[in-house]
Amino acid sequence: MSERLHSGVVVLSVNAGSSSVKTALFSVTPSDGPRRLAAVAASGIGEDDAMLSWQIDGRRHADRRERIDDHHHAIGAIMDALHDADLPVPHAVGHRIVRSPRGRAAPARLDEGLRAALEDCRTLAPLHIPTELESVDAAREHFPGAEQIVCFDNHFFSRLPAVARRLPLPRDLDEAGFEKIGYHGLSYEYIVHRLGNLHGRTVIAHLGNGASMAALRDAEPVDTTMGYTPTGGLMMGTRTGDLDPGVLVALMRQRGLDADGLERLVNHRGGLAGVSGGESSMRALLQRATDDHPANQAVDLFCYTARKHLGGMIAALGGADTIVFTGGIGENSPEVRARILDDLDDLGIVLDGPANRAGMPDIASRYSRVRIRVIPTDEDWVIARHAADLLTEEQYA
Repeated sequence: MSERLHSGVVVLSVNAGSSSVKTALFSVTPSDGPRRLAAVAASGIGEDDAMLSWQIDGRRHADRRERIDDHHHAIGAIMDALHDADLPVPHAVGHRIVRSPRGRAAPARLDEGLRAALEDCRTLAPLHIPTELESVDAAREHFPGAEQIVCFDNHFFSRLPAVARRLPLPRDLDEAGFEKIGYHGLSYEYIVHRLGNLHGRTVIAHLGNGASMAALRDAEPVDTTMGYTPTGGLMMGTRTGDLDPGVLVALMRQRGLDADGLERLVNHRGGLAGVSGGESSMRALLQRATDDHPANQAVDLFCYTARKHLGGMIAALGGADTIVFTGGIGENSPEVRARILDDLDDLGIVLDGPANRAGMPDIASRYSRVRIRVIPTDEDWVIARHAADLLTEEQYA
């Protein structure tokens, strides 16, 4: 291992979703950091028209339709694709895990104790952790010579101030770990890296199928919108975001919903899909939206909710110097960005309409006191860097 660390390591980053596994292969050297070699993704897992696609050196190399039954099968297909393309076998496989066991948020080598502890997190993020663990177990089998590294999405927020972390619950529940956790940390970490020597007050809006915002002062987290689970905060693709808890109590009494029914409601049947009548894609909703169509109501509510949370993050900071949009919606939807920022001139936030519509990286008007940026995120890059750092620490331990 010593020789390969001096010359660089190869890391495969794995990001597992409910019906997809996205991977990226990196070469990481001490001087240059992670350099992307290839990206391989399996989508439509469990469906007849599943797709395996990969890019090499940033150019699409191939797409292939095949039956991919589960995440274990997907990892095997990805391994075969890497081999067929004559790409190097990874020294480490880094996995994005949405939530860590309590007190273990830092990136870590996966051992049996940590793997067992992750089982207790399944019910806390049911959209994510079961499939993530399936991919972890498959990678251990298909890449037996590679170190397995886990990178937790809540690690970035482990330094939240106590007042932001505390929930208004009895003290015994707080002591049992019922507190604000925070998510999308790998994305926020990458944006901080891209912004460089970050000073001042920054709000980052990670808007995608999952959506959240974070308030940072001098690159340190001050607050975030997601709470104990990834369901809280902003309205999302299929997640409700924040709800009056009395609504849930009323649904239990009036509709007879149990814990499983409530979980399905807030994680699978709410958000854009719930309001629109079934569609969770922002791109599709914008194409369908009319003044009286449920699709437009869904988009309006998403933007209105995001706008209110943006105000909350700015208030937590006492103002803002920079706002950053990232994530699939944040990076690619000028209309959503415009709706969220409309008529905030009194806060010093003035959008440059033409720059926004053109997808420019800096979309603030010259009259704006607040800088407004659009930065594509790269969680895989962060995972690769953490995995390489852990291997280097192991070498010199």
